[in-house]
Order: sequence, then C-alpha cells, then structure tokens
Amino acid sequence: MKRRQQILIWSLGLVVTAVMLGLGLWQMDSFQDQGRDALVARMHEPAVPLAEAAPLGQMPTDGYGRTVEARGTYLPDQQLIVPLHNDASRHRVLTALALPDGSVVPVVRGVGQDPVSEPPAGDVAVRGVLLPSEAETGSNLPEGQVGSVRLPQLAQLWTQPLVPGYIVLDADLATAQGLEPAQVTLPSNAGHARNQGYALQWWIFAAAAIAATVKLSRDAAKGTGFMASSAESVDDPVEDVDNRSGLSTADAPRTENSTVAGAATVDKPPVA
Repeated sequence: MKRRQQILIWSLGLVVTAVMLGLGLWQMDSFQDQGRDALVARMHEPAVPLAEAAPLGQMPTDGYGRTVEARGTYLPDQQLIVPLHNDASRHRVLTALALPDGSVVPVVRGVGQDPVSEPPAGDVAVRGVLLPSEAETGSNLPEGQVGSVRLPQLAQLWTQPLVPGYIVLDADLATAQGLEPAQVTLPSNAGHARNQGYALQWWIFAAAAIAATVKLSRDAAKGTGFMASSAESVDDPVEDVDNRSGLSTADAPRTENSTVAGAATVDKPPVA
C-alpha cells in the first residue's frame, strides 16, 4: 500500500513540476518574441529630433532604440575605428558630429576597410538609430582605435560636451559615404526584468513542488505526517465504520442479549 502511495505522489509531483518549468520557459520566450517585434517596430517609427530623444546633460528615458535626426559638421580629426570582433580586417568608422549647441554626438557612419573613409565636409544631415553606451572590451589597441563605442572613454578623448548616446547611420546614408551599413544591436526594453521575475516565480514554484513531493513520499514510507492519517483510514475500515456508529465490536453481543431479554419480558393483563 505504501509503495502505491509513493508512486502516485511522485507521478503527480513530476507532472506539476514539469508544467511549472514549461510555464517559466514560455514566459521567457513569449516576452523575447514580443519584445523583439516591439523594438523593431519602434526603430521604424518616424524620426524624432536628437535633442528631444537625448537632451544634453540628461539620461534618455525613452530615446534609445528610436530613429533620430540631427544636423551638424563632422570632425575628421575626431574619428576613430572600432575593429569588428569577428573580422579584424574590417571596422566600424566612428566620427564625432559637432552640433550647433557646441556638443558632439558619436556617429557610427558604417563598416569599412583600410584606408579609412573620410566623412563628408560641411553641414550635413544625419539620420539613424540612437543607442546607449556599449560595454568595455578591455582590448589593448593602438592609437586611433577603440574596442567599443564606450561613452566614458570618448568623453576622455574628446573635449566637447558629449550627447548621452551614439547614432548608427541608416543604410542609405552609410552607402552614400562608401561604407557598408553597420549592424544595429537594439537595447532590451524596460519590461525585461519584470518578465524575468515572472519566469523565476514559476521556477520557484517548480522547486517547491519537488520539495513537497519528497516530503510526502518520505511520510508515506514512514507512515508519519499527513500520510499517516490517510494510511490509518485505509488500513482499518471496519473499525472506522464501527466508530462512526458509536459502537465497538465488544458491545455487539451485549446489545443482542439485552434486546432478547427485553423481548422476553411481557406485561400480564390484570385479573378481574
């Protein structure tokens, strides 16, 4: 009997655990798919002015991942190359664009090879996706090269006030400058941490289901805890029925005798 209980407990426990693990994975996959579609759609929305998406001296609250427009002048003496991690012979071309207010915004004009393409001269209009600072790579590179578009590093190399973000030119402008369009890595949206928390919650429930399964299985084997009362009610059904009727097996003969004795006592009618 105990063996059957353990098998039933483990079967139910594993089913519940599998369902909860699946729900956690579904939560993550569903969020990633929906989030990716939303970010791509946001990137293709009409362009907004750079000053609106990334005000100087303020961290953008809703600007990263949006297409922005700006006008300014490229500064050829403030141009760097960012070698591609998967192909050292090719690089992103990063050039400072001086804005009318005296600040500069880093612009990834595209991907090219040596010799480095010179930026257009004079006042130009740029359009592209605004992105946040990249992570540090830690590479030791020669002068004129950087491992990533990291804004704190650029702030040390360039003296002008720096816009809190950088622009990746769209495909048409990059091609017009003789470069290949650079890849755009869109930032994750604000709901990422919240949905990770939902997935983690399902996985915590799965761990709790396994713990409960182990506990109930041990109780069933030892006949203790919650499983003890279940085992008693199944193992001794006769006693349970007698207890519900308020009688014991020892009382049954006495009840029968008292009934017979009572039946033998008959009231005689009075004699006239």
